[in-house]
Formats: sequence, structure tokens, C-alpha cells
Amino acid sequence: MLVAEIEKRYTFTNMEVYHELEKKEKSIALLCAHYASYEWAVSMNHHIEYKGVGIYKRIRNKYFDKLVKDFNQTPEIKAALLTFQGSGNSVDSPKISNIPEKEVEKGSEQSIAVLKRSGILVMPVALNSNYLQLNLRGINPTEEDIKQIIELKKQIVWMNASGVNSAEELISILPQLAELRVLHLNKTNFSDKEMSSLKDLGRLKTLNLSNTFVTEEGLKHLKSLKELRKLFLYSSKVDFGLLKNLNLSNIKIDTGGYSVPTFATDTTEIKPPVI
Repeated sequence: MLVAEIEKRYTFTNMEVYHELEKKEKSIALLCAHYASYEWAVSMNHHIEYKGVGIYKRIRNKYFDKLVKDFNQTPEIKAALLTFQGSGNSVDSPKISNIPEKEVEKGSEQSIAVLKRSGILVMPVALNSNYLQLNLRGINPTEEDIKQIIELKKQIVWMNASGVNSAEELISILPQLAELRVLHLNKTNFSDKEMSSLKDLGRLKTLNLSNTFVTEEGLKHLKSLKELRKLFLYSSKVDFGLLKNLNLSNIKIDTGGYSVPTFATDTTEIKPPVI
């Protein structure tokens, strides 16, 4: 089940409490009642900037236990779990695909401090890493903010610009961030005119253009991004029927509009109780 379909079925409230803790860079643990909570709560990763990890404890139900053991753990999840066991730098540790293997020097503390004073979240992408994730938190960056972001261009590999309503500021930043692996531009006024600012982001692997003004014409600028593997387009202006003409076969494209099949055991009709 993909993002748009999950969000029709499971919602989160009081997220401002969580985001305030994120802003303060606090460690966060969520405890949920045992009623279909942990199975769905993992979708919270689409609403937060931290990387959430679910930890399973063996139970007596051998069938459910086998089901969980059979789940496929991606290299990213395995690497995240390894960080709880030490430095995460073991030679045998799987590499996190969104973090470059080559080490980088620590980013300017002064630049990070300036951005934090503006309300912009800057934090390491992983334990013991100098690479950074940047969350603009819907804030239009000032001229000074832009200057400091560019100062951190070697370290920033993950950027969330969701909700920023000034594409002009974004296009003055993006061409500089050659190390970007993940970029969220959803819910912005990004359009075909700004898409050329992405053409040199050769390391980009995930791009979110949902709820933007981008059309299939703007997607032509993505052909030079040979490492791009995930593209989110739901609620954009793209004519999905024309995607096959763009030769983007190596990219997993999420266009939304999902439907979930019903089973014989599902409750599809609710009747009032007989009194």
C-alpha cells in the first residue's frame, strides 16, 4: 500500500507536539495501544523528518511471528538498526544508499547556527556522520539563509522544501547541492520553468513532486539523472497517460489513485443492530 492510499485510512493528530521535539533535536520514542497501531504507525515517516524505525519483540503466536520474520529488511533499515548496536561503522555493516560512502569534513557550525535561528532544521542523516539533512519547514529562506545553505553544499544529502511557496529561492539553491540524494518539493509552486534547476543533480535518487505545478514537459529535465529511482507525482499537473513517452522506465513512479481489493472476510456493509 502506498502513501496516498495509507493516508486515506490512517491519520495523525497533534503533530505540532512531535515537530516541536524534532526542532529541539530530541530523541523520540512512541508508545501505542495494541490495536492496529504499530502496523500503521510506520506511515508516520511521511510526516516527520527523523527516520522512524519499528522494533518487534517476539510473541507466542508462531504464525504472526513467522510473518514478521519473513518481512524483507531493506539495506537502509538494516543499517539504521545497526546504529543501535554501536558506532554503525563496522566493515560488515550494509551501506545506506542515501549516504555517500566517501567521508566528508564537518559542516560549518556557524552556518548551521544561522539556519537554526531562522527555524530551519539541520541535523545529521545518521549516527557518526557529517552528512546533513535540511528541512526548511515551509519557511522561505532569506538571502542569508541561502548563503549558509550553499556553504553546507558538500554535506547536505537530504532536503525537504515541502510547503515553501517561493520557487525563486529554491532554484537559487538547488543547482549548488550536487550531493543531494533525496529531495522533497511537494506542496510548492514548483513548475516546468524551475525544473531545469534539477538537471545537474546527478546523485539524486528520490524526488517528490506531488502537489506541484509540474507537467510531463518539465519531467524531460530528469533524463540526465541516471541514479534517480523514485519519483512521486500524485496531485501534480502531469498527464500520466503520457509518461510512457518519456523513457523513464528505470524510475518507480508513484501517481496515486490506488484501490485496495476487498476480500470475502472484509466488512463491506454495516447494518444497524436488531433490537
